[in-house]
Amino acid sequence: LAGSTQDCLYQAVKIAAQVGVEKAKHLVREGPAVEAICTSAHSEGVDLVIIPQHGAGFVERLFTTSISQTLANKCDFAVLTVP
Repeated sequence: LAGSTQDCLYQAVKIAAQVGVEKAKHLVREGPAVEAICTSAHSEGVDLVIIPQHGAGFVERLFTTSISQTLANKCDFAVLTVP
């Protein structure tokens, strides 16, 4: 990952800890996104996955399914999307 991306991930975990989230951490995995996220979430025993929302336009949403939508429909943990 680029340095600034890694910094953002570390900052997110730090902020989560400051507001009382005790077990927040970031993971970086390779492979098909939904499969990698589901597999990692299950192996880590997570309750919630937070994922960015990329703001697809109306037409794009008609013809594609976002990773966050697929996660919410396929996996058995909560998915929170953030702008």
